[in-house]
Amino acid sequence: MKRINVRLWMNESQRRTLEMFFYLILLAAGCMLGTLCLLSGKAEELAGFCTAYAVPHIDGNIMLSSMKWCSSLLTASFFLGFCGIGQPFLCLLLAFHGFGTGCALAGLFSDYLLENISVCIIAAVFAVLVSMTLLLGVRESVRLSFAYIKAYFYDTDTSEMRQRLRMCFLRYIVLAFLITAECGFFALAYNFI
Repeated sequence: MKRINVRLWMNESQRRTLEMFFYLILLAAGCMLGTLCLLSGKAEELAGFCTAYAVPHIDGNIMLSSMKWCSSLLTASFFLGFCGIGQPFLCLLLAFHGFGTGCALAGLFSDYLLENISVCIIAAVFAVLVSMTLLLGVRESVRLSFAYIKAYFYDTDTSEMRQRLRMCFLRYIVLAFLITAECGFFALAYNFI
């Protein structure tokens, strides 16, 4: 039986679109599973853990509490990119973020939907922005991980790997700045409600 090679019948743009679609499916599946898990009440401990860390604490400092969850996931994705076998863990990290976001938003909507709909809308927009930023971080880390696999098994130029590493650091700094800005805007928007 002849093996079908995806590289032969898909161009680079189509492969990147398919890759982003796969990551979005992982994120959406985790979000739906988290929502169903919280609403069914089957795994209350795990849902409570995700809700405690994924939702910013309304009583305390909103920016810091939202940054600890988002920054830790972005940093974990960055360091998993240095591992040659980090791709499955990066996919699990994305699904776990989706699960936590689903639990958090389901809990927030069930508590605040009738009382204060603007908090729910702002939290949903914040969750979408952070999820897209984390998705970009996971995508770049998977690409870096594939580059390390290529460097392990094939002879590659060290200057090419150095350039790729510099670009990875630069992208991580930009994504960390985006996470900080998103958390700051969320805190400002919540304080003006």
